[in-house]
Amino acid sequence: MTEVKDIVFEDHWYNVDCDETEIYFEAPVSYLDGKYPEADGCTFVLRYPSKEWNLKNSVIEISPFEIDGYIQSDYDWSFYLCDPEFKQALYDIYENRGKENS
Repeated sequence: MTEVKDIVFEDHWYNVDCDETEIYFEAPVSYLDGKYPEADGCTFVLRYPSKEWNLKNSVIEISPFEIDGYIQSDYDWSFYLCDPEFKQALYDIYENRGKENS
């Protein structure tokens, strides 16, 4: 299994306009590979058609973020190329949210 170190589930959203599910995760700045030295961290979003989750119909985007006081601002979204195991690992974090304390 692909390691997803220090990535945590943040939120999920159903986009009615395009019948798509979006799952957001917060991750350390190390996933940006030094491209944004000013960033405080990054956000991943895993998107897929809401009718069915599978690796082939999903995409991942990444954005650096900065924190100003209590406000976190994402900027410069781009597609994140990764192996299918990384996508599955993110989805597993989403599926298992809240179960670690059960």
